[in-house]
Amino acid sequence: MSLILLLTQQMSLYLVIVYLVSKTPLFKLFAETSPRLPHKIFMYLIFSSFCIMATYFGEQTSGAIANTRAMGAVLGDY
Repeated sequence: MSLILLLTQQMSLYLVIVYLVSKTPLFKLFAETSPRLPHKIFMYLIFSSFCIMATYFGEQTSGAIANTRAMGAVLGDY
């Protein structure tokens, strides 16, 4: 049960960070304008960083690592 709470806590943190980043003028500019290659690369880097963070902050359990790595990809697929 504690693993579920830890992973829920991680997901909540990522959601708060994505919400705060999405309110910045730079993010709005890249998200609302026509998709050009530099904008796509910027968005790719932002959400890839969430995948990397989730991988490093995984929880060790029964010889495996439970993480929320897919959250970055899911949040970036809008």
